[in-house]
Amino acid sequence: MIFNIKSDRNIYYYFLIIFIILVSLLTGVIGFFYYMETEKNIMLLRTEESFNLKLQQAALVNNFNTIVSDLRFLARQNELQHYLDNSDPALKEMMEEEYIQFAEKRGYYDQIRFLDESGMEVVRVNYKNGYPEAEKEEKLQQKAGRYYFSESIKLAPYDIFISPLDLNIENGKIEIPFKPVIRFASPVSDSRGNKKGTLILNYLANNMIDTIVKAFDFSPGEKMILNSDSFWLHGPIESNKWGFIIPERKMRKFSADYPDEWEKINSENDIQIYTENGIFTSLTIYPGLDISLPGINPDKDGNKHIHSLKGHYNFYWKLVSHIPEEKLKNQRNSILLKYVTFGSLLFIFSAFPAWLFAQIIIRRKMSRIKLFRSANYDKLTDLPNRSYLMHRLKSIISESERYKRKFALLFLDLDGFKEVNDTFGHDAGDKVLIQTAERFRAGTRNYDIIARIGGDEFIIILPSINSSSSAEKVAKKLLEAIKTPYEISGTKKRIGISIGISIFPDSGNNIDDLINNADKAMYEVKNKGKNGYKIFDN
Repeated sequence: MIFNIKSDRNIYYYFLIIFIILVSLLTGVIGFFYYMETEKNIMLLRTEESFNLKLQQAALVNNFNTIVSDLRFLARQNELQHYLDNSDPALKEMMEEEYIQFAEKRGYYDQIRFLDESGMEVVRVNYKNGYPEAEKEEKLQQKAGRYYFSESIKLAPYDIFISPLDLNIENGKIEIPFKPVIRFASPVSDSRGNKKGTLILNYLANNMIDTIVKAFDFSPGEKMILNSDSFWLHGPIESNKWGFIIPERKMRKFSADYPDEWEKINSENDIQIYTENGIFTSLTIYPGLDISLPGINPDKDGNKHIHSLKGHYNFYWKLVSHIPEEKLKNQRNSILLKYVTFGSLLFIFSAFPAWLFAQIIIRRKMSRIKLFRSANYDKLTDLPNRSYLMHRLKSIISESERYKRKFALLFLDLDGFKEVNDTFGHDAGDKVLIQTAERFRAGTRNYDIIARIGGDEFIIILPSINSSSSAEKVAKKLLEAIKTPYEISGTKKRIGISIGISIFPDSGNNIDDLINNADKAMYEVKNKGKNGYKIFDN
């Protein structure tokens, strides 16, 4: 075909029109997905930061509850109560020994002190370099002028005073290196109800700060803890911290760097804002007010009353996460670059190479899945094998210890399976094992773990139970499921199962003990007639 100049121009014209339409459509699609992903990314960041802060709030409240419990325990200590009644020096030495052991066990109290009603230290145990020791009598100090004594001694016996977070001061000077502390104090009385002094715990607040920092290890936000005057208790710049107590740092405040943001953050207990400086997520902690741990103690007449917590309620902390705008901009640019590159490639590559590339990805993924299943699953029943079970058990034990949960391990062995193999052959035995696995799946929850660990032996993990009765219900359900006869070579054959059960942590707190004890309980079932269950007991 012969083209003239006019027809050539028409081809180019139509080509340009089609090309512009395609480019416009592609640009619109890419722009839409770019906008959606950037918005989704911002929403995800905001959600994650809010969730992280709430987790930290819960962790801090839990830490404070523990400290308050410790203080109440020490306030009721027999040696202290006897000392308050007769001031026997021998009892003082016993108190020191008790405090030393307690400080060593806990590891996060800088000082445990008993001050008499005049503010003089009677007993002081210092925690130095990981070793607690009692202070010599000649080095004990008068603390009547310190606010935590004057505030706490005014309270009713066994009420709790909580101080603000500040730096420890010894002999009128800030201790170096800096030692952030929170003081928990409770007045104590003798058996006649006479107030005799106050018990004080100096909590090493670095433990609290480290907990917050570690929780944000994978967060893009900068971690901050601010006091009610916007001074940094923790922040990205070390030299900005403690401005409220170090004179040369008195102008280094969050509000000086972010005045508009601080005005909004300080006006709300829980807030998230997006400004030209980035995303700020804030949550307020009121030490003392957030703690819900009422203690009931009898007074000298035997009456019971609820003691309360008395903190400095005019102070509070702000947990703040800040994702700078520069970091958000870099993320947006990264997303934009991805879509621009993707759009360009659409014009360069044809569908066929893209399809080949997709096939390569799929083959690789399938290969990984196949390799994983080959290493971790039983080929016959498609259940997890021993190796995978051990891996999951380790994780379940760790989670159960952390959250104080119970879980159950069921050790199952088929009764009469050897007879099936001997009579009908191994092919028939394999079919029985496959059907048994299906019945186990039907008798358990989706998140329960069923594993074949060898031959006709199985282990089932119930990851979270309220009591041993939950495990018993599952065991009964499995026994009922197995009762249905198996169809083997045209005949119906009944088999049973013997089930041994161990409960974490009652039956053991490690993998070997849990499996061995469940195995022992299972063999007791077999010895007593088979086809039943038993919970291991000591």
